[in-house]
Amino acid sequence: TTYDPNGEYLYVVSLAVLPEVSSDSGRNMIIANSMGRLISEGYRQAYFESRLPGLREWAEQGCQEQGREIDGLTDEEKDELANQYYSLKKTKNGKEVPFDRLLRLYDAVGCKFNGIIPNAYQDADSMNYGVKCVFDNPIPGWLDKIPYAQKAAGLLLRAASHSQKLMKKMF
Repeated sequence: TTYDPNGEYLYVVSLAVLPEVSSDSGRNMIIANSMGRLISEGYRQAYFESRLPGLREWAEQGCQEQGREIDGLTDEEKDELANQYYSLKKTKNGKEVPFDRLLRLYDAVGCKFNGIIPNAYQDADSMNYGVKCVFDNPIPGWLDKIPYAQKAAGLLLRAASHSQKLMKKMF
């Protein structure tokens, strides 16, 4: 009873790519196609959860330095580590960006992050944690008055998403 087919918001269930066919260009193609759909259909925002694929490795290093085992941590300690990792930044090309490689990808296309979700996934690399992500439609609001232009912009991006060469230049 909460679904509105004419609503302004899009909830993305999964952006998963099989590991054996995963590549940066493949992920970029999926993301660009999804962004194009968001634009062409006139959605205001998209919501989804992201994994944190570098969390376990980072947490294991920290535990080793403290002489602890990751499996011996309490749920509260794991939550604290997940929040610390989520908050980590690094500098890339003079800009502060998320430390996690997947969050960096989403950050590069304009996603905002709204906190950690325990047990979001069954994913060992992420220690089953996820991050709430929001992507705002990048088309200016005044373009709503010209729906065919918004639809054309989205369809153009979706068409471009089929080219690995264009995606390498875009991302």
